[in-house]
Amino acid sequence: MMVMELQSRFPPSEVMDALSIVYPQFWIEPGHEDKLTCHMNTLKAKFCVPKQISNTPLQNETSPPLLDAAALVQGGHGEQFRACNACIGLECSSHNEVLV
Repeated sequence: MMVMELQSRFPPSEVMDALSIVYPQFWIEPGHEDKLTCHMNTLKAKFCVPKQISNTPLQNETSPPLLDAAALVQGGHGEQFRACNACIGLECSSHNEVLV
């Protein structure tokens, strides 16, 4: 019963794993480049597609995607990340730049 309740309140575990890209520890972990593509694909599949919001299929109402897939991919090493990274002070050895 408790497990079912938790599952209804949180995203699937693969989405939770993909959200790890927002933590600095992800970027300093060796081999993060290999995981990044998989995580980005998971996030795009979850958040970059329209969602059906009506309960009846005949109404076919959808909400727009929460995120823009092109902006999500482009933003991976964009200015927003670099601006925040100066405060954190973490470096990614494979990119020779400061990353979140």
